[in-house]
Amino acid sequence: MKSAEHKVFANAIVPRQSVACFFMPPIDFSTMSTKMYGPIKELVSEKYPAVYREASLAALWGSLYPDLEGSLRNPVLARLRIAYDKEVV
Repeated sequence: MKSAEHKVFANAIVPRQSVACFFMPPIDFSTMSTKMYGPIKELVSEKYPAVYREASLAALWGSLYPDLEGSLRNPVLARLRIAYDKEVV
């Protein structure tokens, strides 16, 4: 496997956040906010439901960068995690 592209945001106020990206979709700004990425449909079932919801690249990248005050927004994975009423085993 090729080496991952790796970007780290770190400062003295919040813990380090590291993101590895094993794919690089074509940069097409016309579809960046409409094309959705998510769990592989064939791997999701009632017994094994998705843990994270679909998201566009615009939503994912927008959540990674600090806001104007310099603090990170809600962690991406926490924001995309699907909450279930009961534990699925």
